[in-house]
Amino acid sequence: MSEEERKCIALHEEVLRFIAKFRGSEDVFLNGCCYWFARILWERFGDYDAVIAYEPCEGHFVTIINGRAYDIRGDVAHLYWGKTLYAFDALEGLDSALYERLMRDCRNFGEVEADAKEAYEVLKAQEPRVMNVAEVTALEAGTVLWVEEHQGVTWNLFPLEIDVSSIHPDTGTNYLFFITYHGCKKFECEEYNRTWRCWTKRPTDEQRKATPWP
Repeated sequence: MSEEERKCIALHEEVLRFIAKFRGSEDVFLNGCCYWFARILWERFGDYDAVIAYEPCEGHFVTIINGRAYDIRGDVAHLYWGKTLYAFDALEGLDSALYERLMRDCRNFGEVEADAKEAYEVLKAQEPRVMNVAEVTALEAGTVLWVEEHQGVTWNLFPLEIDVSSIHPDTGTNYLFFITYHGCKKFECEEYNRTWRCWTKRPTDEQRKATPWP
């Protein structure tokens, strides 16, 4: 066996080992997401002149690596003997209508990326976060916030309803008053993010610990 043949066998075995890591996801990558698995293989084995290819009769994408066709099932070269496989990048010049349809229905890269970013921003907006003092003092009376007090190594977290903000006539200190079960509690605005801070929603312990005090 020549050195070149040994390299081909070694590469073939490496590809199969990589595909085996996705065992259990065959249903996903054979039903609507075959392009994306072809893309995974192309990204992983691009140094070996990998090519994403399309078989129009089945409407299926595979990846050609070192002359062999692979998909989530492994080595599928025997399934495509005698069939025409088109390099995906070359399809635009061969059949622009088919290429545009595949871009829209199979790859759909731009729309998916935009939708994902929008969904991420919505999700982030829903997560509890620490507000800045300007946001807090601008809120109307009756707004309920989760107030966290920081006292050395100890902390308290509780929901409080904003009452009013007030400036002390003698010292000029700005206070924000919250309604409690026992009357009211005041916090000095100058101490915001030092000894107290407000969350938009109740945070988990992990979220609270992951948001350090300045």
